[in-house]
Amino acid sequence: MTLRQERFAKEYVKNSGNIQQTALAAGYSWASAVVTGTKMLKF
Repeated sequence: MTLRQERFAKEYVKNSGNIQQTALAAGYSWASAVVTGTKMLKF
């Protein structure tokens, strides 16, 4: 698991499952936040 993926997991819990806000807080770009967040949940 990468550092960014670990950060995503921690932020997901904090953001009550809001994928877009979680991806942004984990350092992913605005343009890819929803797509990246959805992919992360499939891991």
